[in-house]
Amino acid sequence: MKRARKPEKLACVMPWKAFFMDHFDRDLRVIPCVSDWMSGSFGKLTPESTVEQLWNSQQAQEIRQLLATGQQAQVCSPDCHWLNSGRYGEGNVHMVQGTTAFMENQRINNQEIRERKLVLESRPTLLRLLPTLRCNNRCRMCYQDHNQHVQLPAAFERDVLHLFPYLYDYELQGGEVLIAEDFPKWVNPDLFAVNPQLKFSLITNSTVIPDPAREVLEQIRIRHITISLNAATRSTYQRVSQNDFFDQVLENTVYLRDLGLTHPVARFPIYLSFVIMRSTYHEIPEFVGLANRLQVPFYLVLVVGNRLNESIHTDPETLCHVLEQVNEAEHLTREDSIYEIHRVQMAMKRSLAEWS
Repeated sequence: MKRARKPEKLACVMPWKAFFMDHFDRDLRVIPCVSDWMSGSFGKLTPESTVEQLWNSQQAQEIRQLLATGQQAQVCSPDCHWLNSGRYGEGNVHMVQGTTAFMENQRINNQEIRERKLVLESRPTLLRLLPTLRCNNRCRMCYQDHNQHVQLPAAFERDVLHLFPYLYDYELQGGEVLIAEDFPKWVNPDLFAVNPQLKFSLITNSTVIPDPAREVLEQIRIRHITISLNAATRSTYQRVSQNDFFDQVLENTVYLRDLGLTHPVARFPIYLSFVIMRSTYHEIPEFVGLANRLQVPFYLVLVVGNRLNESIHTDPETLCHVLEQVNEAEHLTREDSIYEIHRVQMAMKRSLAEWS
């Protein structure tokens, strides 16, 4: 592989730290980032897969090599939230205090980053599992097959459970995870007992929070919970999700917000998420106002692909309209979310420049 000039500091170290699952064209794959921002993967999950095979696969090594040699643009989107924020840049790599095993894994991992190692001895420190694709919504922009059953191989599950002593960030997403039958298994408090630094994150549509899920959420350490709302009004929510759960989602948002403020283990934040697409961008200012009334910060997500003609990138006129709505929302936005506005403004301007 051709080498470019080696960066003094890596703009992103996620391929050395993250082991994330996502769904592509009926396949489960492991990636080092969010699928919206990453074109490559570590490989497909098969019945024979092990964590080690995927963690140090040829594809994983090639992605690390591209980042280590200044060719990040070949696999990373310029709209990547983490890349633009510098959150996972090499300059932010540091040691987090914890158990002996937790700190030793960090020490090895940090050294491997400094040496630009492609095959890693260290274990992942960020884990995202996708235990289900089943969902009670049918969102317009969603590419997942909600009728497809996810069955993680038994050997792979055992491998994953062996990662918990080394993790500091653990996330579940689906489908809709909270209504999955095995949700309690994947958030068993015993998993958190072996590693005091481990915190859980969740992406949910928050339509239903069963009692067993409430019980476990009130026991474990949580980093944050993101609620996919994607609308500011009931009518738009119905059109996007093809369901009428808007009132329930707002009610459950209040429950989760209050749980975050009074959690018996540690406080944590709640975020509302809004996918910006052709049928929803007009509600961005109103969505910001709703987040303000609920007293929660928010994320803005650019729609990926053009399912049901929802892309905002098909013409400069639409991009201009989106930018106008984002600009209008800027003066309504609280400090805890202003970065989201500025990030989308930059993305819209970059897209418009490509049309010039």
